[in-house]
Amino acid sequence: MNNRNYDCIIIISVISGLFITTCDYLVQMKTVETDYFVSRLLSLEETILNLSSFGCIFTFPFWILGTYFIYTTMCKVNKKLALINTFCISYSLLMLGFYHYSYAIIYSIGTSKMIMQTNIDWQLLTGSNIPFFPFMFILLPVTWLIVGFSNFSSKAIVPRWSIVVNPVILTIILSIVTWIIPKTECLLPGIFSLGITLYYIICWISLKKDRNLYIENKYSLCIHFKKEYEEYAKKTPAYMNQELWLFAIFYLVIIVTNICLTTTIYI
Repeated sequence: MNNRNYDCIIIISVISGLFITTCDYLVQMKTVETDYFVSRLLSLEETILNLSSFGCIFTFPFWILGTYFIYTTMCKVNKKLALINTFCISYSLLMLGFYHYSYAIIYSIGTSKMIMQTNIDWQLLTGSNIPFFPFMFILLPVTWLIVGFSNFSSKAIVPRWSIVVNPVILTIILSIVTWIIPKTECLLPGIFSLGITLYYIICWISLKKDRNLYIENKYSLCIHFKKEYEEYAKKTPAYMNQELWLFAIFYLVIIVTNICLTTTIYI
């Protein structure tokens, strides 16, 4: 894929990631335990709640677009593992988007006084989020650990130090820091999404370096053809066009499904 396509994907995914990270930080949702979950949602301002539910469910598909960088970089190590792992990460993030939308549903019921805040019916309502938990707390962390440790392969193009920016490792590190310095606890809710966004950037930089190195090695004996070299660098066709189209179709299906399910739930 040429640099322009990479640049478009990274801009879209990073902007979406920063928006989601900001929303997670504003909401400050630290646990899924019913009492805290409900009381926290009902204490939020309506603007913040709308951003974290309706805003996030719209931006999640664009954020997920950045997983193409994960797939492309992991292909250097193992193509089948890259495809399976990227699909699992994408699907888990999609489920996380619907989990964000549950904020709006619970907030609407709470403000309408249909259920008292101390009523046991809240447990039944918040229990509807349980199907999202295996994706959020098992599949998503495991797949991200696979991504992190795959970079220790000799074939990997992403630097090994990127394991520190891995969202799972970053969350563990900040949890330890929070245990030492309790004031940093407010940073925990948004650290996972921030780690994902930072990893996208690292993958993008690594791919650009790898591509430039490939071109330099291929044309190392043609130093006198500078104009031809620059022209080639600008117009090199994507070597993964087939995979890119598959990802484009996959994300189109995600966006359409997202809209349909959102409309159904809202109605």
